[in-house]
Amino acid sequence: MAVLKHRAEIFGFSLKLKRYVIVLDIITFNNYIETYKLNEFDVQQVKQNIIDTIKKKLSNNDIIYNISEDRFVIITQDKNPLYLSQMIQKDIEKKYNLKFNIGIGKECLNIEDYYVSFTIANKLIKIGRILSEEILFYKDWILYLMLDEVPDYIKKYI
Repeated sequence: MAVLKHRAEIFGFSLKLKRYVIVLDIITFNNYIETYKLNEFDVQQVKQNIIDTIKKKLSNNDIIYNISEDRFVIITQDKNPLYLSQMIQKDIEKKYNLKFNIGIGKECLNIEDYYVSFTIANKLIKIGRILSEEILFYKDWILYLMLDEVPDYIKKYI
């Protein structure tokens, strides 16, 4: 934990500010790649363009990065992460005709919260796919998160 705190200080990332972790998962990225017959360079360029588009909605203290082929993470201080996510979804859909599932984790008040918030955001994406919901905010989906933790062999009796 001390190493993470030290690295955050080096990069000027204050762990004392309330932030949210938002995970964006492109639902239609493979279809997009196939439709436009994109090579690897083109795919990387599209991902960079998506990041640049999203950065326009973020404050200078927010962070966005691409963690896999079709998944992005935002760490934001925005006081209304649901509205921010809706605006990002609208811009990306309009500009690239891509759909996202977006999970918004719980607020981060200390370094330990970032992992929890990231994990919750990813679980919300999974729930969103099952329920065909595009944007899920932690505080609105707590019951579903709890039910997701129930083992499958018990769920069949509920």
